[in-house]
Amino acid sequence: MVKFREPTDREINTEITRLERLLRSYKMDDKTKAWVKDEINRLSGELTRRENEKEQKKADRKGKVKRSQHSA
Repeated sequence: MVKFREPTDREINTEITRLERLLRSYKMDDKTKAWVKDEINRLSGELTRRENEKEQKKADRKGKVKRSQHSA
């Protein structure tokens, strides 16, 4: 079985940019245009979720450091 890695934030940003360029430069029917917009929203949501997880982890680490300093 092949394992796929998660795309990096940079790769997701590149894909979002590519899709936005598609919207501007090519004539598409409404169904395709809606799919591209949905895909952009999905990828943007994924980036936001990752950023929130990173912030949460950072806050958790800071909380652990503060607790250990108080007990010392």
